[in-house]
Amino acid sequence: MKTLQKNKLLFLILCIFLALAFISPTKLVNAESDFVAPDYFNEQTILTNQVQIAKILVDCSIYSSQSIGSAEYPVNQDSLIIVLESNIIDNEDISFVLFEDNGTQIFGYLTKSKYEVCAFTQLNATFHTFYTGVKLYKYPSINSVVVGTLNTNEQLSPINNCANYSDSFGNNFYAISYENGICYINSNEIASLNEFEPAITETPPSEDKTTQLTAYFVIVICLFLATVFICYKISKKESE
Repeated sequence: MKTLQKNKLLFLILCIFLALAFISPTKLVNAESDFVAPDYFNEQTILTNQVQIAKILVDCSIYSSQSIGSAEYPVNQDSLIIVLESNIIDNEDISFVLFEDNGTQIFGYLTKSKYEVCAFTQLNATFHTFYTGVKLYKYPSINSVVVGTLNTNEQLSPINNCANYSDSFGNNFYAISYENGICYINSNEIASLNEFEPAITETPPSEDKTTQLTAYFVIVICLFLATVFICYKISKKESE
C-alpha cells in the first residue's frame, strides 16, 4: 500500500513539473502571439516615413493577417492606434497598425474606413537632451525597438508632437529626423532651449517590464507549496 501511495506521489510531482515547463515566462509574455510585428519592425533600422496616429471611429477588430478568418483583437471606438504602414501591396483598403492595450502590443491589419488620421502639430523650436543615453525609438512607444541614443546636451529640432499620442505607460513623443529617416524620442527626456538646465548626474528613468516574469515565479511558488502540503498529508496518513 505504501509503495502505491509513493508511486502516486511521484506521479503527482512529475505532473506539476510538466505544468511548470508548459507555463514558462516565454509563454506568458507571448500570450498574444498571433499579433506580433513582422521581423522588419523588430530590427534596429530607421523608418523612412513618419508613422500616423489615428482614432478609431467605431468598435471594430484588428486582424492578425490579411486573410479572412484570421485571429481578431477588439478595439473600442475613440481608441488611438499607430498606423505603421498605410500602403499595403495589392490591398489599398487596409493598413498595418499597432494598438497598445495595457502594455500589450497588438500588431495587425485594420480597414482604413475604421479610423481617422489625427493632425500633427508642426514644431519650430530647438530642444536639448537631459543626459547621456537618451533613447531613440523606431515608433512612438517605449516598447519599440531602440534605434539609437543621444548624449547629454545634444541639440535637436523635433518635427512634430505625434498628435499628443501616449503609449501604454503614459509617455508622449516627438518625431525627429535621424540618419536619413524618422525616429521618436520621449518628450520627458528633452526640453526646449529656454527650459533646459544641464543635469550632470541624472540617469534615465527605469522601465519596469518584469510583470510577466513575476507572475511566473508566483505560479512556481504556489505549485511548490501545494506539493509540500500534499506530501505532508500523505506522510501523515501513512503514519496513522
